[in-house]
Amino acid sequence: MKSGKTLSLFLVTIMLTSCFGFINLTPTATADDQGLITKSSYPIVYVYPQNVTTPVGENFTIAVIGFNFTNRVFYTNTSSQRQQGNLMGFDIKFTWDPTIIKYLKHTVTTPSSVYPAPNLPSPYVGVLNGTNPLQIMDYVNESGHMPEADPEVRAWFAYATMYPAIPQNGNCTFFTMTFQVIKSGESPLHFVGCDLASDDPPIYSFVRDGTYRTAGVPVADFTYQPKLPVLNRSVNFTATVSENTSSIRSSGYMWDFGDGNKENVSVATVLHAYASEGVYSVNLKVVDMFGIESATVSQSLKVIVRDLQVEKVELPPIARVRVAPMNIINMSATIRNFGPVVENFTAHTYFNTSNVDLANPLAASWAFIDSVDSSVTAWQPGAIGTKTAYASINSSFLPPMAYYYFLVNVTGIPAESEKNVTNNYMVSPTAIFATNVTIHDVLIDSYICQLVVGSGASAKRWYPPLAEGEKTTFRLTIRNAGTDNENAGIKLYSNGTVLKQFNVTLGLGESIAVADWTETLGLGNHNMTIAVQAGNSVANATIWVRIIKTPLIQVSITPSEIVANQTLATFRANGTIHQDAGGNVTSWTWGIYRPSDSSWELTDPIVTLQGKTVAFNFTMEGNWTVVLIITDNYGITFDDQRPGSNAYLRVERVSVKATGGGETEGGLPLMYIIAIVLIVVAVVAAGLVIFFRRRRVGPTIVKKESAET
Repeated sequence: MKSGKTLSLFLVTIMLTSCFGFINLTPTATADDQGLITKSSYPIVYVYPQNVTTPVGENFTIAVIGFNFTNRVFYTNTSSQRQQGNLMGFDIKFTWDPTIIKYLKHTVTTPSSVYPAPNLPSPYVGVLNGTNPLQIMDYVNESGHMPEADPEVRAWFAYATMYPAIPQNGNCTFFTMTFQVIKSGESPLHFVGCDLASDDPPIYSFVRDGTYRTAGVPVADFTYQPKLPVLNRSVNFTATVSENTSSIRSSGYMWDFGDGNKENVSVATVLHAYASEGVYSVNLKVVDMFGIESATVSQSLKVIVRDLQVEKVELPPIARVRVAPMNIINMSATIRNFGPVVENFTAHTYFNTSNVDLANPLAASWAFIDSVDSSVTAWQPGAIGTKTAYASINSSFLPPMAYYYFLVNVTGIPAESEKNVTNNYMVSPTAIFATNVTIHDVLIDSYICQLVVGSGASAKRWYPPLAEGEKTTFRLTIRNAGTDNENAGIKLYSNGTVLKQFNVTLGLGESIAVADWTETLGLGNHNMTIAVQAGNSVANATIWVRIIKTPLIQVSITPSEIVANQTLATFRANGTIHQDAGGNVTSWTWGIYRPSDSSWELTDPIVTLQGKTVAFNFTMEGNWTVVLIITDNYGITFDDQRPGSNAYLRVERVSVKATGGGETEGGLPLMYIIAIVLIVVAVVAAGLVIFFRRRRVGPTIVKKESAET
């Protein structure tokens, strides 16, 4: 019977939720006394009086009040709104500490017509207009564990009215409740839930809990440092106690750190470290020397992983190898934040004053250069925050004729509580050489020879060997690794003979791509050497380039007269020769195109054949196209964007005649059509002969049968 009633009430609740929009829209009020509550411009549901002090054994009554309901609408954003009044129903779940105060009775003051005057201690009339509000739930159970409710709910009141009842605005009393104090201590008078329904939309409101406290009961609170607790680092919790003249007894500070660890201590300060990141609810209760307990105070604490890392240190080109006095060396370091919050940090830069062991760089001596303060964004799913910090040093501060590394060390602000500090520093990947003498040093970073057709990103490129007549394009990138500006001379040799020479100017540490230039080389192998000279520094690079003579394609077609569907045509490329001394043809590919494929190069052939000699039976009259593409042992073949490869293509036009049988485009051969027509004519003629014979015989038979009858 009880379960049936519970189910019935649950279904009614669902029905009214659909009608009136019972949803949880109850943020916690920030007002700390009734004076601030009554100044609120929004509806508030609160316990009155807010703070109750009554001796043990005495009774007291509190009221739950609704304040400032109006017919205004509160806009939460541009697309959503909430009513501030027009009250049509309420659903309030309430609780207290039954070990401190004992429930005696309650009155739900509805409808307002029955409670037109204040019902003490409330200063306001009852709630809900209408003669018979619908009771959805009116139930008190001090043990909690009500059906369909959170375990802590000890009282549940839900009522609703429907049209034509008039919505209620102004101030009202939802219910009063009387308790008896059974023990010294503190008990919350707490809203577990408070949902209010209007005609439309649901009501936006705040709630404000109340408190019962016996006179002299200690009031506990606590703070903690750091405000961003870090994984595996101790958090300093400090308790404060007020409203109690007696001292807290031994082990009277009772902590629950929310991670399964509890501790009872005699001092106000305690240290605790968390082994896992996450959000923890920390609870504190204190007990005085007379055994009187405070209410439990709770705070939510978020434990994070705090980890800054120097990910990369970079030196500019000017300082990659050598640097002379009076040059500025600009360095950069990438700082990565693996934590979930924005981190402030200081990046310090140093240069070494002793030998550096890269496996243990902190063992060396380091001289301070500079520091910079900055911040780096937090880690987010799919992205880890990074920030680049910059530092510079004048090379004149570096004692000459020695190699120098640079070290960057990052320190979080505040400096303590970082998960891993072994990744907070990094040494530059290379050392530079500080010198007070001029050093000439030019380097060739890249040197290539190619055939280039077109320009920019769409240009097509082929590496040697190249065909006779194709121009060779040279691309060269050089770098000044010396200690001064350079005027470098460049010479291009072919088999020891200078083909081209010119000069380029390079700034200190500069790397440039020399403008491309082309040369037409003769047949044969070419030793293409590039030489770059600056002062007494010479850099060389060599590439072999072979220029070949292209093949000569010869094709024969037999027989000379080809008839559709009757003649098997044979194509031979036996006369094809490769004109280069080391060249030979490695493959022959034939493509056959119909007469209708006038743009044959843009369409697929109807058939592809391989080999020096191939045969094909043409199926229709017209001018067919036969295309032969060859490939040689150098890997060169026809490419429509490479003019020099035209010698690898041969196009033949084949005229095919039609006779008694020939395929029509997309139809049957003509001889098949004629045969079908003859068969049809023969069948029709045979049918006519049979028909006329029967016409002659029929009347004679009829007459004969008549005579016999």
